[in-house]
Amino acid sequence: MLDNLLGKAEESLATRMEDLLRGVENIDTALIHEAAHAIKGSSGSVFGTRISYIAAEIDTKHGDMEIVAQLMPRAEVAASETIDCWRSKRPQ
Repeated sequence: MLDNLLGKAEESLATRMEDLLRGVENIDTALIHEAAHAIKGSSGSVFGTRISYIAAEIDTKHGDMEIVAQLMPRAEVAASETIDCWRSKRPQ
């Protein structure tokens, strides 16, 4: 069950990070808001607190592209580290 839960969380975070990056590249504030909001909720519910916190900041500031751009490197690192952590917890 844990393997399934973490696998789905990993897939969701990876997909939503792609959406978030696409939103930033295209200056699509609606997509940024949607992706950040989803990351905030889904990651936070599976103990991905750091990426959830950064996504919450991006969600709140989604209309300010300068701030969003400043937060993206932190978000990318946090997402990668969260996925690595989840992978380490999955049964081998």
